[in-house]
Amino acid sequence: MKQEMKRYMIVFRPAFIWGLLGLVVVFASSWIFRSVALSRSLRLLLALLPLIPGCLFLFSFVQGIRGLDELKQRIYTETATLTFLVTVLLTFLFGSLQRAGLYTAKWDDIGNTMMFVWVCIYVLNDWRYR
Repeated sequence: MKQEMKRYMIVFRPAFIWGLLGLVVVFASSWIFRSVALSRSLRLLLALLPLIPGCLFLFSFVQGIRGLDELKQRIYTETATLTFLVTVLLTFLFGSLQRAGLYTAKWDDIGNTMMFVWVCIYVLNDWRYR
């Protein structure tokens, strides 16, 4: 088990680093938006800046999944598929709640919910295939 965990750390290290860098860029850009008055073009550039580490995270994550055995690849693929479907349903739910005037979801709510759903579905799939 310890050897398998070490392998995960090696395979997914680039994705982890790009993910952390993406978080730093998101927090730094939101701090700059609140603190400094910028022109429209600089605000657009700063808003798009987190896409760079985000895309590199996604690329590294997919490369890491490709390096796993078939069972782990299936677990990750099923997890991503189910998370996408649940996220679509939650987005419809948030839209319906907003139209009803009951709750207005922020984009962060959808992203945080998606990450929580991904973790739950991954744990369930991992447990199911043991």
